[in-house]
Amino acid sequence: MKKKNEILIDIDIDKIRDYYSSIFNKPLIVDKKFINHINEQIANLNHDNYSSIDININELQLALKETSISNVIGNDGVSSNMLLNCNDNFINSKLIFFYKYIFKYGVIPKGLNITHIRPILKDKSLSCNDLNNLRPISILNVLAQIFERLLGYSLNEIKKTHQNQFGYKSRTSCTHALFIFKETIIKHLDVNKSIIAIKLDAVKAFDLQWREALFYKLMNENLKLNNSMSKVILLRIYYDSLESMILNNKKFSRLFKLFVVLNKEVCYLVAYLTFL
Repeated sequence: MKKKNEILIDIDIDKIRDYYSSIFNKPLIVDKKFINHINEQIANLNHDNYSSIDININELQLALKETSISNVIGNDGVSSNMLLNCNDNFINSKLIFFYKYIFKYGVIPKGLNITHIRPILKDKSLSCNDLNNLRPISILNVLAQIFERLLGYSLNEIKKTHQNQFGYKSRTSCTHALFIFKETIIKHLDVNKSIIAIKLDAVKAFDLQWREALFYKLMNENLKLNNSMSKVILLRIYYDSLESMILNNKKFSRLFKLFVVLNKEVCYLVAYLTFL
């Protein structure tokens, strides 16, 4: 149903599809030899080398607890509100079986990692037919969101960040970063010392990530901890299946692959890749 005062975006859906496909699959600005080197290093991160990962009902219940209530429906046709209102018998039998199967065999069900990209206007005072005036909103399957949380729990050992990093971390925000920044300035001013501040803006941190480099770093961290590679292999299998379609005016575009995008449920990996 069209919301009140919502402005219709009257652009051919295939045109929108091609536009976002070109953005989310933009070639990396990295030396080709280095890209080939990384690809060679992670060649063994494949299903042939996968071994079973065990998950339990307590982890699933925690993942459900951390899921926000919403009526938004993804490609799976399920909203978080629907899932969170299921009875315990369904969760303790059917839902846990679904996820145990994925983690045991390293198989991602077809369609699990399909997102809907819904374009909205950046500035309502500008043209509603200008592609540059559109902002993409990604709608991920709720079953995929829970899977990412479950996989994230298994990666806790390598999700280590600096104590002064506040982005992509639970229970921290820009407010904490500003407080530390302000206190640092005050401390230096009190003792008549100079301070230099450098701003680095990681533009499109989720949209333009080199996933293979991320897998490479995760692989090396797992080696240091003498951990099984199955967690990283499953993450790679999952993201290799990532596809999307445009949703606009109740119409869907054809599917297209996404090769350089990370979903926000695993955004801590962006921080890991960027700052390690």
